[in-house]
Amino acid sequence: MHKSMRISTVGVEFLRFLLITLGVVLLIGSIAAAAIFAVFATREAGGFKVAILLNAAGIVLCGGLLSMLMFTLSAVLRLMALQIHQSQASQSTFENLQSALVLLQQKPRETPAKSVEPTTSEPHLLSSATHPAASGTERNESTSVQTIELLQQIRDLTLMNDRQRGQWAGRHWAKRKESLAKLIDRQITLGEWTAAFARMDDLETLLPEDAEVHTLRERLTSTHASRLKEDVAAARVQLRHLMSIAAWQQAEEVTKGLQQKYPHEAEVQHIVQNLQKERAAFEQEDQERLFQELHEATEHRQWVRVIQAADELLRRYPHEKRVEKLRKDLPTIRENAEAQERKEQEELFKDLLNRQRYEEAAAVAKGVIEKHPSSQAAQQLTKLLPKVEELIKQERLKKPQATG
Repeated sequence: MHKSMRISTVGVEFLRFLLITLGVVLLIGSIAAAAIFAVFATREAGGFKVAILLNAAGIVLCGGLLSMLMFTLSAVLRLMALQIHQSQASQSTFENLQSALVLLQQKPRETPAKSVEPTTSEPHLLSSATHPAASGTERNESTSVQTIELLQQIRDLTLMNDRQRGQWAGRHWAKRKESLAKLIDRQITLGEWTAAFARMDDLETLLPEDAEVHTLRERLTSTHASRLKEDVAAARVQLRHLMSIAAWQQAEEVTKGLQQKYPHEAEVQHIVQNLQKERAAFEQEDQERLFQELHEATEHRQWVRVIQAADELLRRYPHEKRVEKLRKDLPTIRENAEAQERKEQEELFKDLLNRQRYEEAAAVAKGVIEKHPSSQAAQQLTKLLPKVEELIKQERLKKPQATG
């Protein structure tokens, strides 16, 4: 059938070429004949006359009409050739679809025939190997069924006329609208506003004049505004509490959640900016307080307080310029703090000795030796410690005598 169609198409094209050629020849020939007739008639009549012109025009008109007829027949044949080509393409598509359907329908029936019976020698290995094959077969069968259904739809649409296609499209878009509407309802319930508005835009693009779509848009907009108002009010209450206790990390998590839910809302952006300003003001004030405490402790040579304030600054604001400078001075500050601590411990040791509280004095000495073993104070206390322990023994010996 295809071969006969191709032969007939070639024949039509050849006939069209002959008709066009004949039309051109007729047109040119009529013009030439009219000119020759006018020349000879004028010579015989001894001059130009209107009758001669009318006769010449009649010859050209006849030739032109015949040429137009040839051209019209060529155009008709052209339309016939297009119809033949379209019929050939439709028939080829239809036959290809039928072949594909036959192959896909045969393939699922052939697959189970290739099953392998497990042997008793390696039951566990074979059983574990057959499960993936089975699942793969099921996936192939499912894909084949879906492909068959899709090809059947394409075939049906190819065979439908315009009215049938319009009815099919109406049912299709109704199902599509129902599916998108259910998805939008679910996203509204879950508060997934960005996705809901994106699906709403898709639905309006598909059905821009649908009244139900407009109603759904209004419900989405009103619900979004109501939820936004509630969530913003709850976030403000939560942020006030977190800022009052300087829980800035938790406050930022609250604003991040609000931004993810409402990424394009100006009110949410205002809340985020306000939190950033409040935190910056608090941190600036807190830095000034800690630096003031550091300055006062340094003036009074209270090195332990200096270390505490410096550690707090380094922990909270490690990237500030003033804190970076403080980091460089920290080793010197620590040395001064250790020296002050050793001095205080030495004075406490001497005071305890003077008050004959030898056991407490020994504990202080051991603490200095353990914490600062390479210092002069540790070396001196190491020399004094045996004498103190001797005094402790003497005190213990005196207690039983005093009791007796």
